[in-house]
Amino acid sequence: MRLSKFLGASILALAFVMLASASATAKNSKNVKITHDATLHGTQLTKGNYQVQWGNQSPNVNVTFKR
Repeated sequence: MRLSKFLGASILALAFVMLASASATAKNSKNVKITHDATLHGTQLTKGNYQVQWGNQSPNVNVTFKR
């Protein structure tokens, strides 16, 4: 009986941690639509839909644009 309660609580805790980490990851990306061709820091971006991802909230963050 104790083992089943322990396993149930462990599974619940694991699910909570997985959901929390998934939502934290989701905050570090955003889908954007660029309506005109653009140059960003020397890189040509053609118009279209992109997923913008960044690593953290610091001033020296790396940002990537993926189609």
